[in-house]
Amino acid sequence: MKKIFIFFAFLAMLSSCMYDFKDDTDYSVVENSQNRILFLHSPTCGYSKMAKEYIEQTYPNVPVWYVDIDKDENRYYLLAAKQDYKLGTTISTPIICMGNQYITGWDYNKRNEFGIYVERYSK
Repeated sequence: MKKIFIFFAFLAMLSSCMYDFKDDTDYSVVENSQNRILFLHSPTCGYSKMAKEYIEQTYPNVPVWYVDIDKDENRYYLLAAKQDYKLGTTISTPIICMGNQYITGWDYNKRNEFGIYVERYSK
């Protein structure tokens, strides 16, 4: 019984870090969004489309990495965002990661919030 507990504790510890040892990919959204904005989106989400259009038109010189979370290989970024930002069980897209700051969902007020956070990425 003790061995089973140790095995599951070890498994939980491994799954809690967002690092894929198979391909050496660091899925930490906080780390990956220090020098560029990490934009987690679903291509079928209307809010994601609106946010992407707004960012591309309003801030064309800001580095943004668009990650389609509908693709299986990108799901780890969604899990990392949930862990890194302590998001709840219901998560709205897009998730826009900017270092320690993030925005979930999109509406007119989020545009103003984005404008405040994006300054550090402007060149």
